[in-house]
Amino acid sequence: MKRALVIHDDEQIRNAIIVFLGKIGIQTQGAGNFHTGIQKLYDSKFDFVLIDDYVYGQGGSVPMTSISNATKAKIFIMVDLQPNQDSAGVSYLIKPINLPELRNNLLS
Repeated sequence: MKRALVIHDDEQIRNAIIVFLGKIGIQTQGAGNFHTGIQKLYDSKFDFVLIDDYVYGQGGSVPMTSISNATKAKIFIMVDLQPNQDSAGVSYLIKPINLPELRNNLLS
C-alpha cells in the first residue's frame, strides 16, 4: 500500500486531503507544521509528501534540503500560483487542489 504525508497548517484542509487519499487507497498521516512533518519523515517511510507552500516556507532557507535528507518520496508543494521556476524533483499542485488530477498524479 502506498503511503503519504500531508503537511498543512490548516487542520480542516489537511484532514480533507487525508480522507480523500484514504478513499483512493493511500495510507496517510498528517502534520500541522514543518518541523513535525520532518520528524515524521525521519520516523517513517512515505511514497509521497504533500506540503503547503506556507508551511514549506516555515522551514527556513533550506527546506528542500531538509526534506530531501529525510525521504526519497515524491514531493508535491501546494501553491496558489504556478511558480516561475521548477525545483528538481518537486511537483506543484495549484490550489484549490483538483482531486481527480491529484489522484492521477499519485496513482500513475
